[in-house]
Amino acid sequence: MKDNTQGENVGQLQLIVGMAMSGTIGLFVVWSGQNPFNVGFWRCLIGGLCLLLFCFAKGYLKLAQVTRLQWALLGVSGVVLVLNWAALFASYLHAGIGVGTVIYNTQPFFLLLAGPLMFGERITLRQVLLAILAFGGVVLIVLPALLGIQVDVLFLQGAGFALLAAILYSGLTIATKKLTGIKPHVVAMCQLGIGLVFLAPIMAFEQLPNTSMQWLSVGVMGVFHTFLMYILIYSAYQTLPMGKIAILSYVYPVVAVIADYFAFGHEVGGWQWLGIVMILAAGIANASHSAATVRSSQQLADKETAGTGDSATGQATVHPVRTQSR
Repeated sequence: MKDNTQGENVGQLQLIVGMAMSGTIGLFVVWSGQNPFNVGFWRCLIGGLCLLLFCFAKGYLKLAQVTRLQWALLGVSGVVLVLNWAALFASYLHAGIGVGTVIYNTQPFFLLLAGPLMFGERITLRQVLLAILAFGGVVLIVLPALLGIQVDVLFLQGAGFALLAAILYSGLTIATKKLTGIKPHVVAMCQLGIGLVFLAPIMAFEQLPNTSMQWLSVGVMGVFHTFLMYILIYSAYQTLPMGKIAILSYVYPVVAVIADYFAFGHEVGGWQWLGIVMILAAGIANASHSAATVRSSQQLADKETAGTGDSATGQATVHPVRTQSR
């Protein structure tokens, strides 16, 4: 039990750091001057190549133990990754970033549903309420972008694409969690390799980066936001229950808004700060509850160890007395 709780603590830290890294990628997308599909291509190429070299150096490419079902799951998850990117970018194009962000962040609720249905996990009322609190924070963060929206066919298409992206990302998370026994580095490498095959035909090679800053931004997205980030996030997915993954996923929009404020000076109003506080409160409440669970588990384990030690001492004391009486 102690190993499990320690593993969950490490997983929570990995997911928080990974989601925070993900929240800064928008800055580098802007600085790179690349269109969304070019960004996806460079991330798959650079991140996938880094993962390939890393896995080769570590000896992770010995995949004889991977079953046919796992290979199929790897292939499907790679396709889902690309479709998720495409659906999210399409939602931003048709409905705007604000609407797309709100609808896309419904994916933690799909994860909460998947926990008991697919993994037999128990989802508590506390986790549901914290997820609702965090989602309310997201709504407040993008509230300025939601005001004055004109609902038309394009808007409804964009909203549909955002919902599809949320479902696809939830499926990607579930598939990654199902791939236990395979190093997360290998899972990410295979998915990015499949993504590269899909994105190469639509890569706009006539729109390559022109300046050193653009090339640097592309490199950072490939190494920092893909190679390192996916290792952290996928490692967390394989160790954490769905309820915790759902709540910690809201770290991403908080960091994205703060990064946007400091990098581009976009004003953050009172409602947005309230939304950030709501998301942070949900995350802190989740972390404090996890810490309390760990402490109680450790105390229980210590009591059991102490009880075993006392009985063993008692037995050791009794045997010599019996020998003397004989």
